[in-house]
Amino acid sequence: MPDIVLDYHRLKTPIDHPDKSVTATKLNLDYMILNPRTADPSPLQKGMIWFRGDLGQLRYTPDGSTVYVIDPAPVVDKSWSDTTGHYFNTGATYWNALPAIQLDQPATGHKRSFEDTQTGYDYIHGWLLKRNAMLSTRLDIVAKVGAYHGYDATRANLSLAIIDDNNLDKTSRNNSYPWLRMRWNMSTLGYSNGSYGQPLSGYIVFTDPPSYSFSPANPGLSYNLITSIPNKRWHLLYGYEDVWAADWDQWASLQRGIANTYFRYRVATKPPVPEILLDLSKDVTDAEAYIAKWDGEVRLWVKRGERGLIVPLGKNVRIVSKVKTTRSTSINLFEKILRSGREPERRCNYIEIIIGTDRMDLHKVSNTWRLAILDHGDGYMDVVLGDMRWDGDKLGYYVHGFS
Repeated sequence: MPDIVLDYHRLKTPIDHPDKSVTATKLNLDYMILNPRTADPSPLQKGMIWFRGDLGQLRYTPDGSTVYVIDPAPVVDKSWSDTTGHYFNTGATYWNALPAIQLDQPATGHKRSFEDTQTGYDYIHGWLLKRNAMLSTRLDIVAKVGAYHGYDATRANLSLAIIDDNNLDKTSRNNSYPWLRMRWNMSTLGYSNGSYGQPLSGYIVFTDPPSYSFSPANPGLSYNLITSIPNKRWHLLYGYEDVWAADWDQWASLQRGIANTYFRYRVATKPPVPEILLDLSKDVTDAEAYIAKWDGEVRLWVKRGERGLIVPLGKNVRIVSKVKTTRSTSINLFEKILRSGREPERRCNYIEIIIGTDRMDLHKVSNTWRLAILDHGDGYMDVVLGDMRWDGDKLGYYVHGFS
């Protein structure tokens, strides 16, 4: 066991080491009791470990600057054999169908959530990576992932939700409690439809707006009461987000093993300060909306009260034009098989923004993309983003709902 440094002056036994470090053998220790603190030590020193009694957290710093939380909840591998399906409502309805959670699929050492029957759209379907994890202000993620969609490549996705019992397996989303949902599309990550064991890593800080950065690409995300997430216990749900009302044999996978998938709970620094590039708040109903830049990326940020939606647009983005009209339109203009495939036209405020972007995508054809907001005036918006040379059929636009 490495040497540990203790406050030993209260004991009568002399200390025989010149730097006052003693070993567990010398002290005959079975356990240690750390005095509870209400603030982190200052200054920090390499190797420090302490107990935050006000938060119920054991913390340490390996380098004297970065602070981590030691979480007593089971690690990913200890719950790997659990094949119970779960869901999180990101929309409004549920069709009472759980995914199949399969071990050693699509290959040995992988686990996947599989749509073997038609699951409810606007839901994340998957399994619990962690139960009751004590999150701090920053979550670091390293994972080996995969996803597939039976219709086309731009629909294959993998999703992660941070929720508690108030939103786990509930048919109605409860906005009285915090939640966070992140969705990556395989095409955006640069991975082919149906591939697996692909690297994904990055972090998210639970500020409003959240600061986050992932490689090879950032997710779109939505959130509620995000600043209330730190220093409480949460479930981490992993799977696919079903946005299409049909059985397409879609799945999302994860590779087991501490070398492939793990989480670290860190204490973050300052929140981001977005640079507003275009204010769209006057164009939408009862919400704030901006094209803004932070974390080195340009993003659409829609906010209503404590809820928000963020859609990454690219690192270098040029706004070409913006047009607002009131018209009857359907989301099927961009996504022909969304939901029933016969989504009725509704009169809405239609805001179309043409951008030049360096946004990465495996199926990118041009640098000119369309960002469209369909504001229905009843508290619900559809946000779509895609290459203007996609036809909205075999390469559907990316669709995000906000309510």
